[in-house]
Amino acid sequence: MKTMTCLALLLLLPPLVLAQSDTSIVAGQALVEFKSPFSQITVIDNIVVTENSEFNDFFAKWQVAGLVPLFPWATPPEGTYLCQFPEETDVRDFCSELTQMSGVIAAEPNYLGELSADPSDTLFSSQWALQKIQASRAWDIHHGNSSVVIGVLDSGVDTSHPDLYGNLWTDPATGKHGRNFV
Repeated sequence: MKTMTCLALLLLLPPLVLAQSDTSIVAGQALVEFKSPFSQITVIDNIVVTENSEFNDFFAKWQVAGLVPLFPWATPPEGTYLCQFPEETDVRDFCSELTQMSGVIAAEPNYLGELSADPSDTLFSSQWALQKIQASRAWDIHHGNSSVVIGVLDSGVDTSHPDLYGNLWTDPATGKHGRNFV
């Protein structure tokens, strides 16, 4: 059975997907969403130091040795981090105290969870690109939303394909699928 550390669990997965017992918590780790991202993160004497003195006091008290941005590519930068501290620390107490701080939106233990969704596509194993980009990991996070419009740059699309038929965006002005820009 596959398991994985759900680093983005705090923001991406509904809580019912994962068992939330103490045995499913990664020791010494919490997922934290701060109201603002840190512009400077350094480690001095194995303790995280930032530009925020209030958080620096907290990090020193709890011996936070790592603060890893979960979405470093996000523009604008997001304030979601993996906090790392001694494994013997009570993670729930850590999160409880941290959520009391005004600059924190949420703090949760880093739960382990079982992958719960596999693609239903019978040809998935023969589709090299989906495996290469690890699409099955995305399906464990989200199964789609019909309000999201995805643009495809291609020389042609089979509009009768079972995966696309009934799901293609239709231009209300022309009644056609797509815009044919290329």
